[in-house]
Amino acid sequence: MRLRSSLAALVIPIAGCVSTTSMFRDSSTLAQSRSGFEPTYRPVDADGVEEPEASASDDASVRRLLASPIGPNDAIRIALARDPRLQAAFEQLGVVRADLLTASLPPNLEFDLEARLGRTTQVGDEVEAHVVIDVTDLITLPLRRAAARAEVEAAQIDAAEAVLDVAYEVRSTFVAYVAALELRDAMLDVVASTRAASELANALWEAGNVARLDAVSHEAMYDESRLWLAESELDVLETRERLIRTMGLTGEETSFEVRVRLDDPAANEVGVEELESRTVAQNLRLSSARFELEAIARRRGVARLDGALPGLRAGVSGSLADGQTAFGPAVSVSVPLWNQGQGAIRHFEAELRVGLRHYEADAIALRSNVRRARNRLQSARERVLFIRDELLPLRTRVVSETVLQYNAMQATPFQVLEARRAEVETIRVYVSTLREYWLARASLVHMLAGGRVDFDGAHDHRGPSEGEH
Repeated sequence: MRLRSSLAALVIPIAGCVSTTSMFRDSSTLAQSRSGFEPTYRPVDADGVEEPEASASDDASVRRLLASPIGPNDAIRIALARDPRLQAAFEQLGVVRADLLTASLPPNLEFDLEARLGRTTQVGDEVEAHVVIDVTDLITLPLRRAAARAEVEAAQIDAAEAVLDVAYEVRSTFVAYVAALELRDAMLDVVASTRAASELANALWEAGNVARLDAVSHEAMYDESRLWLAESELDVLETRERLIRTMGLTGEETSFEVRVRLDDPAANEVGVEELESRTVAQNLRLSSARFELEAIARRRGVARLDGALPGLRAGVSGSLADGQTAFGPAVSVSVPLWNQGQGAIRHFEAELRVGLRHYEADAIALRSNVRRARNRLQSARERVLFIRDELLPLRTRVVSETVLQYNAMQATPFQVLEARRAEVETIRVYVSTLREYWLARASLVHMLAGGRVDFDGAHDHRGPSEGEH
């Protein structure tokens, strides 16, 4: 009875192992508190088929959003419901849950049965049975379960970080796509201006009023602007495909429209007080790494205990011989004379040192990247305001003054067209700089919420580069 009670006490915590859905709710709560968006988990059965009711509800929500031109927040909500990479991150919670279940299970009972058949009437049949359990495994079970729980905590934080990453990627890609559309429109104006100048120059050359060099130069400018327009149209296609992919859309859903306009810089800028300490304290990757280090440290403790304790198996032994039964304790001991788990201990110690170094490197990179995001944001904001409030009004005034001069027959049509082309070029630069501002702001907000941005690697979402037009 005592053995049965002890085993029941060990099995009871197993029933308390949380489900994948419950683990998702914890991750969702954390992600929503950081990003302001609630993700959607679409459970699937063993055959990979989603629950029909949940899938239909998600599809209806997505269709409602796509029925009208979408903004960045709409795109994020769609991605959080559709992105299969995010769903994979949620399914990873089931993996660590299974590992926790494995770590929480007590060892199985071991049955040994021996039978010796008598060959003579003086020597009868004899049967011996042994039922034992690995006591050493039972002793280390709480430590192994604690290590698995730490890995569960790390996985839940990783899932929340995945939500932040998707939201950041969608917002950055949306900004890049809208900017590409506006730059394409600006290039259409440039092409119209250079085309008018080229047609005028050819007409004047045919009339003998300008040299052939002037006509050819304006024609070359027109052809060059058409090339720039083709590049900007490719940027539109490329960024749209990136947005479709990050939103997880397929089929007819890819024909959505967006609200085409980049807003002016925010009136209330992101606070940069104690920026580094705030970012490090909020970072989810560092939080997850701390739980991972805890799990490694606990596994090192298990290895040390395994090496120090003898391999002990204990239970009950019984025998039946000549109609007589006998019962008694059964004990099996493995003495750790040579193998005391030195290799496993050193393995976890080395893994712990590696993890600590990676943690230190991640913290240093995080501090550097948040300073870079701050610098980019401040620089882009200053340049946007300068172009909007000073340079662009000057360009517009140049166009107006040149038109007045032309009406007074003191300026040529070419000067009017050139002034207009310069104004449109300034608008293009303004849109490019405004895009840079919103991407930098998205990066800084993402890091303050707990995410990561690697400006030198794959997570750099500055958008497609612009040529020197």
